[in-house]
Amino acid sequence: MSGMLTPREGAERTRQVRGLLLLLVLILLGTILHAGVRNVFLPGWWRVW
Repeated sequence: MSGMLTPREGAERTRQVRGLLLLLVLILLGTILHAGVRNVFLPGWWRVW
C-alpha cells in the first residue's frame, strides 16, 4: 500500500463517513427525545451565550 486511495476506495470511505455521521445524528436525536427536550434544552438556555 502506498497510502493513496483509488477512486473506488475514496467513494467507499465517503459513504462510510456519511453513514457514521447519520448514525451519530440518529443516536443523538434519539437520546434527546428519550431524555425529553425540556430536560436537555431548559427554558432560556439560549440566553447563556
